[in-house]
Amino acid sequence: CRPSVRRTERTVIIARLGMAAPGRAELVERAHLAEAARRWDEMVELAERIVRLSRQDQEQLSVEERNLVAVAFKEAAAGRRDSLFVLRDAVARARARGEARAGQALAYFNLVRGELEELCRRAIELVRVDLLPLAQLPESRVFYLKMMGDHERYCAEFDPRGADSGAAQAAKLAYEQASALAEAKLEAAHPIRLGLVLNRAVYLSEVLGERVAAERLAGRALRAAEEALPTTSALRAADAVPLLRRLRDNCERWAAVA
Repeated sequence: CRPSVRRTERTVIIARLGMAAPGRAELVERAHLAEAARRWDEMVELAERIVRLSRQDQEQLSVEERNLVAVAFKEAAAGRRDSLFVLRDAVARARARGEARAGQALAYFNLVRGELEELCRRAIELVRVDLLPLAQLPESRVFYLKMMGDHERYCAEFDPRGADSGAAQAAKLAYEQASALAEAKLEAAHPIRLGLVLNRAVYLSEVLGERVAAERLAGRALRAAEEALPTTSALRAADAVPLLRRLRDNCERWAAVA
């Protein structure tokens, strides 16, 4: 896709701030600053530059860099997803009332949906072309495959074809590949494995409408992780606890409506 005028303007502004050709360390500092300021689109552009430099150096991202890239795209997508949920409801209400403004609401929905899809394609291509080829550790590969699945899911959430959309099928494949590797190589209470299960279960429930399958997947992972937690390192256990809480809450919610 051609960069929008808005993106071009941001690039010029960033360059004027003395960021035309910084190294990875400085880009990381700037990305943290953008994160603190909640400037997600600028953070995405910084994350892409970090990835390009790592690719030039033929080096894997550090854990810090990897997390910054994921946070940037996730948060930039989150605002657009929130808008789309609101706009989708507005379209449905206007249509139900036979209001003429339904067309205007739909046009606005499609505009924001286009923004989300463009952002998600950038994330997916970044993973596919630049990050996965250099990722050697199973933890990193699971992380990136999960990221691909997540961004395909974001697109599928608003595709009128739903579970039959290309994005839904691509999300399914990415989540399945990530899950196979996680189950083979990562301990049951590993935070990345738990985060993967959490998001894959949401995909099953919200995109495919398979709440029973979502509850079973989350329940199995929850029981396995709770058994493994006593032998998990303190640092990983601290990261795992909030994920286990969210898995438990989702299991209860899905069981109640299944």
